[in-house]
Amino acid sequence: RSQNIMLLIDAGQRMMARGSADVMSRIDYVVNAVLLISYIATSKGDRVGVLTFADEVLRYLPPRSGHGQFYRIMETLYGVEAQPIEPNYARALGYLRAQRQKRSLVVLFTEISSSKQAPTLSAHLSALYPQHLPLCVTLNDRALLAISKRKLIRARDVYERVAAEWLLDERQVWLDELNRRGVLTLDVLSGELTSAVINKYLEIK
Repeated sequence: RSQNIMLLIDAGQRMMARGSADVMSRIDYVVNAVLLISYIATSKGDRVGVLTFADEVLRYLPPRSGHGQFYRIMETLYGVEAQPIEPNYARALGYLRAQRQKRSLVVLFTEISSSKQAPTLSAHLSALYPQHLPLCVTLNDRALLAISKRKLIRARDVYERVAAEWLLDERQVWLDELNRRGVLTLDVLSGELTSAVINKYLEIK
């Protein structure tokens, strides 16, 4: 009881997208998941805080306990939208470290489809360990997974499957790198996000 949980939401451009089978954008799925895990965690006596960021920190609410905090989190996340800019992981995680918080479970909701951003994410998120316990939650694409398993009938199928497999392999490389640096990872489909994150929180707790 009374553990710190910081929920970080990437509100950059990749969170604007939605998978071909999704009814909402990535950030909408994330906000829903954050609200539910906040409700459960505050009910269990944990202190919960949130931080949203894009190229700079947008909103920050320090960890507190109680149902009043849940309503403050709802107010903080009201109207949060993704922005058409790259997220600045260094600035967001540096800001969090500057708050000098007690040991926390730091859950970052993001998307690492860009190999350009992945090294920065890995370096700065892993820097939280071992003072904090970082967990990186990413949203996979159901359509991309389906293409990677598609039967090869036409020449175009071969090209699309190879491209999908390459993207998934690159993604797994960075997830493995995060694990190697002490960062827990959770890579799930959008529709499974809320239940997967809650189960992971309960497992860690």
